[in-house]
Amino acid sequence: MSTLLPAMKQRRGLAALVVLALVAPIAVYVVARVDFGRADTRPADSGNPATPPTVSADPLPTVQIDGVVWSQAIVGNRVFAGGNFTSARPAGSPAGQNTTPRSNLLAYDLTTGALDTGFAPVLNAQ
Repeated sequence: MSTLLPAMKQRRGLAALVVLALVAPIAVYVVARVDFGRADTRPADSGNPATPPTVSADPLPTVQIDGVVWSQAIVGNRVFAGGNFTSARPAGSPAGQNTTPRSNLLAYDLTTGALDTGFAPVLNAQ
């Protein structure tokens, strides 16, 4: 009986290799053929007035804050953001660098994302 165990283990190992050799190319083929989701920013029927405008997930430069924005309002090309934060920094700046004090309310340009430096009200709460 003890002489059969090594032979059985060898067969199991060989069977596992055969299965792996058969499954691996199929798995690689399937993964290579998978079409991962992409944003459809121009639907086929974009000429149809009933088709709503679409958006993409492209990163947009805008001010970063050290808290949370609870609400935003757009007036013309200015966005007013209110929430619970104490400072803002330009897009791409690391946390804690290039900060500008803002007390729970700020405004930024909708197109460029630049902080409106002329709008700096001081609020004592959200």
